[in-house]
Amino acid sequence: MEPLAFACNLTKSLDEARDLVQEANFRVLRSWNQYDPLRSFSAWYLTIITAISGYFQTAKTAHFKNGVPRNIAISNSCADDTPGTV
Repeated sequence: MEPLAFACNLTKSLDEARDLVQEANFRVLRSWNQYDPLRSFSAWYLTIITAISGYFQTAKTAHFKNGVPRNIAISNSCADDTPGTV
């Protein structure tokens, strides 16, 4: 299975899947000396993606409070975000 498609199945978001694959690529390079060439690279790589996806979900849950990111100011007016509106 292609890594991005696999990550999309886990995250249900293309942007999050791309972040997940990028992080997995970093971790593969960082731990390359631990890879056993007698085993399937694909299985090892997808296992890393699966492990990271759990971390991503935990981080996302911690970042959101009541469904809204904690670090974003909430405006009651759409005019604040729309140029040219009064």
